[in-house]
Amino acid sequence: MSVLEEEEIELSSKIEGKDVEDLTELIYEPVSPSENRGLVQRVGFWLGIFGSIIVLIITSLNNGGKVSRPAGAGGCMVIVVCWWLSEAVPIAVTGLVPVAIMPLFGASSGKNVASAYFSEPIMLFFGSVLVASAVERHGLHTKLAKTLTRNAKSESGVIAAILVSTVLCSAVVSNTTTTAMMSPLVKALTKHSSIPMKKASALSVCYGAAIGGLSTLTGTGVNLAYQAITDISFISWSAQAAPIALVAAVALWFLLIAWFRIPVTSSSRYDTRKNSRQPRNQEKEEDDRDEDDSFALTNVSWSRAEVIVLLDLCLMVLLWLTRKSINGGWSSLLRDGYATDGTVAICAALCLMLSPGDVLPWHETIRTFPWDAFFLLAGGVALATAVNDSGLDALLARRVLTKVHRHWQLTAAVGAALCTSNFVSNVAAANLLLPLLAAENEDKYSDTHRDRILLLVTLACSFAFLFPISTPPNAIVFAATPELTTRDLLHVGTIFTLLCLLILILALVIYL
Repeated sequence: MSVLEEEEIELSSKIEGKDVEDLTELIYEPVSPSENRGLVQRVGFWLGIFGSIIVLIITSLNNGGKVSRPAGAGGCMVIVVCWWLSEAVPIAVTGLVPVAIMPLFGASSGKNVASAYFSEPIMLFFGSVLVASAVERHGLHTKLAKTLTRNAKSESGVIAAILVSTVLCSAVVSNTTTTAMMSPLVKALTKHSSIPMKKASALSVCYGAAIGGLSTLTGTGVNLAYQAITDISFISWSAQAAPIALVAAVALWFLLIAWFRIPVTSSSRYDTRKNSRQPRNQEKEEDDRDEDDSFALTNVSWSRAEVIVLLDLCLMVLLWLTRKSINGGWSSLLRDGYATDGTVAICAALCLMLSPGDVLPWHETIRTFPWDAFFLLAGGVALATAVNDSGLDALLARRVLTKVHRHWQLTAAVGAALCTSNFVSNVAAANLLLPLLAAENEDKYSDTHRDRILLLVTLACSFAFLFPISTPPNAIVFAATPELTTRDLLHVGTIFTLLCLLILILALVIYL
């Protein structure tokens, strides 16, 4: 029997007993690279290996036959980027490459790289996912998701509701935290939706979280890096950055519905409270009952476990919101820098696991934990740590900023911010680029002119949309949405980055 005949028999066995919508998902089901390594996967695999070898050879020839630390980090980065982009091997396997290769290439110590795999951002992700698992286990995410979009009348309206909710939430809560909260809600909401709708909804979460973080000074650590140099106030920041974030959010909505061909209007009401198509009469009867249905957060019966999970979730969000503020926050009562968002997330998860009634049973939860996302995010943090520790990021930044004419320096700085933030932490990119740019322009422009140039570069550091490893929100959404591929992120992210650059150019004309 030929391979083709075997595949036909296997497909026939999968088709039996499935309805039309299930067949659509079956046809468009993404194929794992480990199951069918095509030309792109093979090219990406060997390109990463040979590209890394070429980097090491060329840099060693220019360094007396020795491989420098920045060169070692660059060689490892080539492997990781090529393998992640081509999905040549499972993403979790690629996430382990930095801890194995960085010490061998002399870029960073094994102890330093390994510690990144359980760093504070990873603990924040770990705890948030555990709490999200409890929300999903007890069906609370379904109620929240239906309530979130119960007034949406089309698929584009649902995406708009998701985008607005994410942007507003990430303005006051960290981007990673917002994404960890919204992902299970969106997953429940689009469970029976089309593949393009699932992709568009997922990207509206991770990209919307990045946009929302721009609007307030405490929205993301990148903004605080700018504040450390310019000492800008909360109100002044929002007055300049919030309009840019608003325009970017509108541009993102148009991009998603255009790229994935999401209908803007619908001839019949797009009822997000239904998971399948039903006859018109039955829809009308259920519409009358849905005013007080179980998807509303009021007038419903709540189990003990649901109440515990909801209270725990609300308390976790409240502690995130109040941990730091302009006037201090509750963390100021403790030793400086000891309590973090990761601390809050782990405490919230522990409370659920210690609650009576198997609210969050460990053995069951750990079996369904998204380890691919864990090692994807951890590998990205480890890569960023080693790149920073080896001095590769500083070397590239200095060469870019000091060897260009001052008239092109802003363009070079924005380009460096975009490139750097897609491979290393955007906070690290801002901490690296902003002081160099401020020092270069200290005597060339007025303080107001210089600060607004730094503002645009700061915002560019948050435009990390290209890869799953670029930001934790990208990694979380990528793992939570099996239909989403790295090429989806690369294609949509590239267009959105260009749109954001256009918005920055318009802001530059208006502000300067």
